[in-house]
Parts: sequence; C-alpha cells; structure tokens
Amino acid sequence: MADPNTDKTSGANPRILMVGAGAVGGYFGGRLAQAGRDVTFLVRPKRAERLQASGLKVISPHGDFTITPQLAVTGEVRSTYDIVLVAVKAYTLEAAMDDFAPAIGNETMIIPFLNGMRHLDLLAERFGKTRFELDGAIVSFMAGRLATSISCQNDGRSNDWVYRMSVSAISVERRRCPR
Repeated sequence: MADPNTDKTSGANPRILMVGAGAVGGYFGGRLAQAGRDVTFLVRPKRAERLQASGLKVISPHGDFTITPQLAVTGEVRSTYDIVLVAVKAYTLEAAMDDFAPAIGNETMIIPFLNGMRHLDLLAERFGKTRFELDGAIVSFMAGRLATSISCQNDGRSNDWVYRMSVSAISVERRRCPR
C-alpha cells in the first residue's frame, strides 16, 4: 500500500482524497484512479482489509475494472490534499469530518456527494464556505456496494441526462445516458 501521508507536488495531477469507498465513492474514486489520477481512499480499518485483499472492483455498463487502491485508514491522515471528495452517508458526516480534517489545507477544495443540503452548512461551519466549488450537483445512477464490488447501471429514469465528473479534467459536464 502506498503511503498516503507522503507529501507530493500536485502540479497537473492534484492529490485527491476520496472519503468513503462505498457505491458512490467507490465508483467515482475508482474511475478517477483508473484514469491515472492520484486518488487515496479514506476508509475504516475493516473496509481497508477487504480492499487490500481483493481490490476495488467496479461492474458497470461502461466497462468493468478492478484497481488496487491507495488507502488511508481513519485516524492516520497526516498530510493535506488538493481535493477532498466526500461520499459518506449523511448520518456519518460529523465523524467523517473529524477523520478527514487533517487533509484540509489552505487551498483544499471540498466536493460533497451527499443527499440533501444540510451537509453544506455543516461542512461550511467546520471548514469555511469558500472551500466549495459547487453549491450542489445531481448524480443520477443506480449503484450498490456488494461484498467485494460496486455495481452500477443507468436506471433509465428522469430525462436520460446525467451530470458526471470528468476523470480527465475534474470538471462537470452534461451528457446523455447510454441505453
């Protein structure tokens, strides 16, 4: 496992901390890592053991893949990151903020992937409102974390448009869903 606490120069490839490796965090963090981004997953010890043993496997209509993710275990983050992507359940957010607080530097951007809006106030109160690039976003896809993999598919609902994070540019774009 790579040492997530080693300081690196981000340059054109920002250091990304993905808080959570469930369905949403596993999918987006996995796609970013697959594209060559410098992604470290912040996970609990039991999840780290499973990911070390079998890797992070994504099953998707856009192509299945397995990666050996860089991992940081809760309580062990000691350096800052350029971007912190937060993909945890809302009821675990306050504990997660304690876990990723050491990753927040003066220039760190926080991008939350949580349902609702209350999390924006909690994050702003703790880390400052200027850290957010987006006030909100819509992620629409069906995903579930299985014992050893993440399964995703287009659910065909809404108007067949989704907003996705571009793994090559870390931007948001509007795209028609594949059928």
